[in-house]
Amino acid sequence: MDAECRATVPWWDGVDLNPGNVRRALDGRIVLIDVFCMDGAALYAQILEDAAVVSDRISGTRYVLDIPYIARESTPEEIQALRDALTASRSPTAR
Repeated sequence: MDAECRATVPWWDGVDLNPGNVRRALDGRIVLIDVFCMDGAALYAQILEDAAVVSDRISGTRYVLDIPYIARESTPEEIQALRDALTASRSPTAR
């Protein structure tokens, strides 16, 4: 799966199997959560450099800023700058 995603998913950063991603469901099943990892730093740098590249490579960028990296590593002002860059890239005059 990792090899396929490296070839097809933009800003792929691997499968994240850290112990915090292995949980037990209420019914006792073992479940994996949040195992797909994107390179948040590179993705957000690209948004600020040229957000249209991100919009072109990822269909449906509506939730691209919901990657946990942004909440851990960014100030509210940085998050707003990313949102502004994405919004500007989606406007008809941006292309």
